[in-house]
Amino acid sequence: MKGKTPGIVSPFKRVFLKGEKGRDKKAQEKVTERRPLHTVQLSLPDRVEPDILLNDYIEKEVKYLGQLTSIPGYLNPSSRTEILHLIDNAKRAHQLPGQLTQEHDAVISLSAYNVKLVWRDGEDIILRVPIHDIASVSYIRDDSSHLVVLKTAQDPGISPSQSLCAESSKALTSGSLSESGVVPVEACCLVVLATENKVTAEELCSLLSQVFQIVYTESTIDFLDRAIFDGASTPTRHMSLHSDDSSTKVDIKESYETEAST
Repeated sequence: MKGKTPGIVSPFKRVFLKGEKGRDKKAQEKVTERRPLHTVQLSLPDRVEPDILLNDYIEKEVKYLGQLTSIPGYLNPSSRTEILHLIDNAKRAHQLPGQLTQEHDAVISLSAYNVKLVWRDGEDIILRVPIHDIASVSYIRDDSSHLVVLKTAQDPGISPSQSLCAESSKALTSGSLSESGVVPVEACCLVVLATENKVTAEELCSLLSQVFQIVYTESTIDFLDRAIFDGASTPTRHMSLHSDDSSTKVDIKESYETEAST
């Protein structure tokens, strides 16, 4: 039997392959066609106008790894070791991605009212967290990875499909639950994001820090107004200054980088 001559493609197959390549190219172009973000250029230590965060919003591109639920509320958000331990356990259990791809691209939208996270392609919403449900924001550098971790209230309006199941959470937080399955302390959630570089991570932390300050200032002014005109009592709940001081200051973030990466 006469063998096929290598390197020769029939005209029909050549046309077919050309059509396939054309469709693949168009599909790739469709994926890469992304709208420009509604954002501002920020050069630290400069800050944005408060009016932008009060009456508008700012978008930044991030990668969304996932979230860890049923975390003990006493977790120190500025402890690089503790947070990386939880993240490493989740990666080993395949509950957080080990390698990040274009599929993890997301957009975080910041305002004085909430933080919203959507997928970069399609813009389906991942989660929306009211500012008063965010306890802190931390920047952690792990080798070449630049992680931004939000410590929030437990399940802050997140769909069940995005949350770790209860059994998986128990494995990640061994010792945090009693034998009866009752959480002995207030639980929290860690939303894990990644940025392209240190500058972007610090910029995101700075914006969130400014949001915390705006909300705290507005809450204080509102309370004083009520106290003056209505004789209001001392507020029982307010924005914790711990949110601003935990991990967003530059000196604390620099200390992260002096530690050996694990």
